[in-house]
Amino acid sequence: MIGLLILTIDEPYFIKNIIKMTKNNNVKIYIHAKNIRTFREKLKKHIIQNIVETSWGNISLVKATINLLKASYEECDYFYLISGDTYIIKEPIEYEMSIFNYKKRL
Repeated sequence: MIGLLILTIDEPYFIKNIIKMTKNNNVKIYIHAKNIRTFREKLKKHIIQNIVETSWGNISLVKATINLLKASYEECDYFYLISGDTYIIKEPIEYEMSIFNYKKRL
């Protein structure tokens, strides 16, 4: 299972693209969002429980990333960390040959 970890302020700009590129794959979406109220109801299920207040260039971004990893670690073997304005041009499964040779370590 691949964990797509999204660190964002508001609902991701290209959420339709993200869902389209991940729906036929072994991919689960995890979101750390600053403004949860901007999300459509059906997307809120992807938001992790442990949200921290973040600031640009601050250690809080590292803490938010760690929380994304903690939320996804039990279910996922590989992880992609992207921002809320990322547009995915390849299906995550296409990266299989390049990254799947590495073993998961905490």
